[in-house]
Amino acid sequence: MSDHAEYSPSGLASFELCPRFEKAEQQEVHPVTAEGTLLHDCVERRDTSGLTPAQTRLVEDCIAFTENVTDGANEHHREVRLDIGRQDDGSSLTFGTVDHVAIGGDTAVVVDYKFGYNGVDAADTNAQGAAYTLGVMERWPEVEKVILWFYLPRRGEQTTHTYTRKDEAQLRLRLETIIERAKDDSLEPVPSPTACQYCAAKTKCPALAENALVLAGKYSSTCADMDATTLVEVHSSQISDPTQMSKALAIASVMEDWAKSVKHHARELVLNEGVEIPGYKIIQRSGSATLTGSAEEIYNTVASGQLTQDEFIGCTKVDLGKLTTLLADKAPRGQKGAVKENLMEVLESLGLARRGSPTNVLMKEKKKTQ
Repeated sequence: MSDHAEYSPSGLASFELCPRFEKAEQQEVHPVTAEGTLLHDCVERRDTSGLTPAQTRLVEDCIAFTENVTDGANEHHREVRLDIGRQDDGSSLTFGTVDHVAIGGDTAVVVDYKFGYNGVDAADTNAQGAAYTLGVMERWPEVEKVILWFYLPRRGEQTTHTYTRKDEAQLRLRLETIIERAKDDSLEPVPSPTACQYCAAKTKCPALAENALVLAGKYSSTCADMDATTLVEVHSSQISDPTQMSKALAIASVMEDWAKSVKHHARELVLNEGVEIPGYKIIQRSGSATLTGSAEEIYNTVASGQLTQDEFIGCTKVDLGKLTTLLADKAPRGQKGAVKENLMEVLESLGLARRGSPTNVLMKEKKKTQ
């Protein structure tokens, strides 16, 4: 779908957390987002031509999953635009597109695919799912039961919940409340790691600056909720409780995003609006030069006749990742991993490669979908 609702189903969870949430306007489409759009289209068309083996498996998984949970339905709709939250004047509160709706008797099965790497809220609390369910009930009055599914093929996860017609009023109230609160400019922002991480207003949010950001140098390891109003002069090294450290890390992530956003918008002010920021100035650095031609083309152009092949090879660097991928692609299915490992063993035994020392990186666990 080319147009997007101001309060789209996918953004409702963020608006529910903070009524002042602002969607970021992306200048460039993220590669994961672009791939997700491609794979959604391939599932809709039931066509995997042109996809990589990994992408093909994701699409085929979605098709197989959908056929399984919609078995017996006599009516199928793919990429369905739903007008959601019907009003007395014929308008709707919002709209959105759901991947698959199957109707069988008085039951509808709603399936939405998530091709990203992160988990989603469980179906019984998922705001996007609640909106889709309401939209289905409004569009098909004969439906008495909606079985909602979110399927995450990349993570091998799924979550489901069954709504009945008696839930319709509560679904509508939840949607109306989220949107009305978002439209109410008098409401204050409510900082939270989940909403702030993707909010475009991080650099101008007074609540985030006055509360969450003071955790940069002082926060309390004894405060159960890491509430900024009860902070004491305690350094991060004094936090020993794992639960408190987990909360501190979550806030630190938001602070990092906030800092990056501040620097980005400060640069935009100077470059695009001519604003002078006291104590700072723009310094132009030369861009890094890169070779875009093949090794053969470059050798024939600048090195042939001046450098021997051995001398030229001494200037080049083999891309180990590309080399192992090329060899693995030629291996029989199921043996690609073994081919890569065998290559490393051979190169190491001959002194032609070495593995770097392992490093310990603390990463946030990906959210598990219930």
